[in-house]
Amino acid sequence: MSSATTSGKVAGRASILPAAVLLLIAATVRLLNLGTRDVWLDEAASFHIVAAGEVVEQLTIAHTPPLYYVSLWLWSQIAGLGATALRFPSAIAGVAFVVAAFWSARKVSGGDREVGLFAALFAALSPIHVYYSQEARAYSFAVLFLVLAYGCVWRATEQDRRRGWAWFSVASAAAMLSHYLSLFALAPTAVLLLANPSRWRGYLAGVFGAVVLVTPWLVWSFLVHSHPNTGTQWIAEIFAATPPLLAVPKSFEVLTIGPHEGFVPIRLKAFSETVSPLLRIAGVGACLVLSFAANLRTGTGRRAAGGFLIACFIGSLGSLWLMSWIRPIYVVGRYDLVALPALVLVLGLGLGALREWIPRLALGVLVAYLVPVSVQLWNYHSTAGGGGNRAVAAALMRGVSNGDVVVATNLLGLPLFYELRKMGIVRTGVVCRDDRISFACLMYPRATERTPASLDAALVDRSPRAIAAEVDDVLAARRSPTARIHVLFGKHASKSDVLAIDAMDNLLVKGMQRRGLVVGEAHPRLGLLTFDPREAGAF
Repeated sequence: MSSATTSGKVAGRASILPAAVLLLIAATVRLLNLGTRDVWLDEAASFHIVAAGEVVEQLTIAHTPPLYYVSLWLWSQIAGLGATALRFPSAIAGVAFVVAAFWSARKVSGGDREVGLFAALFAALSPIHVYYSQEARAYSFAVLFLVLAYGCVWRATEQDRRRGWAWFSVASAAAMLSHYLSLFALAPTAVLLLANPSRWRGYLAGVFGAVVLVTPWLVWSFLVHSHPNTGTQWIAEIFAATPPLLAVPKSFEVLTIGPHEGFVPIRLKAFSETVSPLLRIAGVGACLVLSFAANLRTGTGRRAAGGFLIACFIGSLGSLWLMSWIRPIYVVGRYDLVALPALVLVLGLGLGALREWIPRLALGVLVAYLVPVSVQLWNYHSTAGGGGNRAVAAALMRGVSNGDVVVATNLLGLPLFYELRKMGIVRTGVVCRDDRISFACLMYPRATERTPASLDAALVDRSPRAIAAEVDDVLAARRSPTARIHVLFGKHASKSDVLAIDAMDNLLVKGMQRRGLVVGEAHPRLGLLTFDPREAGAF
């Protein structure tokens, strides 16, 4: 047995313990408090898709790819749809992402186990990845298959074997069938042909294989079925509020050390505690140093790996950003997540290079990264509260009676119906019932009952007739003229027991008041008003 083989086996055994520790850490931070927080809007939409019983039909309506939701539906047949069960597939995919980062980093670094461990470390502790590993959405599936696709395409380019290109096809198709925006992270892999032009036939075969695997779904989903051209105006608003010129720098910070309250104009429900500016600067600076160091790896192949991965990272964000000037799709802290797999591998390569060149500097950079990230993760889990939606559902059930009507606005119906389901109240069509009570459950605007993507607040403002029709639907749902109407507002604020609602909801309230309905009970802090057809006091 050669000395090289012996030393390789010794190094392999030596890497087992740190790999196991990293895997344990990754599982702990992703499974801890998994079911504690409220199931919020996007997660309730996932529940709605799989609980409806017709998953494929729901997906064609919601214009989203099927892989995650079919997996969630299969899992729900075994584990149910409690908060922990709903999020468990995402958490497992999140842990698998750490393993996949180790494997892909080893492939692109020429078999370097140390680089694999470094990449796994960054994957395990990524605050934004931990967040999405605890959310019942498809993002953790998409980044898992993207990091596998990078390792597969690198190996296929080196070996130029059919099996290698076939695995690249499978990983790429799985990423696309998890989230359509994965395309923006896969397209930059073509830069490998600049250094390996002779591999163009194999690369095109790999791309063609992915297209073949994805096309049947695209045809079924987009050509056979129509989709509402609404529900995406919020993306344009978010992109404008970022603002656009700061989108890429903000993405770098979010993807490295995580977001904080007010940093991005979207609701990241568990990053409310702010890390000190000094720690944030140190963490981001450390990641910038590692990104630069990724090109310092000795050996032509290693430098090529750094350039390839940096191109994939910049290409992912750059193409999203450029596309958003035509049709906004860039959302910092959400859709930019497709760039995370390349960044994790870049940081792993960079730390490996820095450790070879200047070990003490590598240690200092690693500490500068670990401190703010550890604070972020501590804050994330120490603020794992919940119960807001549960309190609303409980207050509603204390006041609702047989034959009443419940109206949930601004997509609140999705998390509300989820909480009611946990209480044993099942929604079938527009009726919620158990063995004791039955009442109508409506969403406002009514078009959102078919799909949340149909939410179009501007339509209601533009069309007074739309409000009249909405009120007619609400009144028609009552079983008797004396039935009460309970309205829960998805967007509200309260101060000194005065309820403030948005313009669209205010139009609904005024429309019901014009029909002779008055407020009988009010719970401003919960955003709940109960309307009575008889005069029952003033609000």
